[in-house]
Amino acid sequence: MTQCVTSEPKPTDCWATDTCARPPKLDCHFETICEGCTFFLTTSEFRPTLQSQRDDAACKGQIGRQQIFDGLLQRLDDTGT
Repeated sequence: MTQCVTSEPKPTDCWATDTCARPPKLDCHFETICEGCTFFLTTSEFRPTLQSQRDDAACKGQIGRQQIFDGLLQRLDDTGT
């Protein structure tokens, strides 16, 4: 059996970019809220993080979450950024 390994973000972290403007005292427990935002942008610099999150979702059988990361990774491949 494969063991899934995740690291929970700090309250001010955004999973794929490591920054978020949300005030720390509001906390946030969403795993893909940033990635689903229409204003979300990322670059190839964060590809390893996105890939790790995609793999974690696949390991946990979280198909919807996996598809979000598949889409982001595909966009990075398509744009070359």
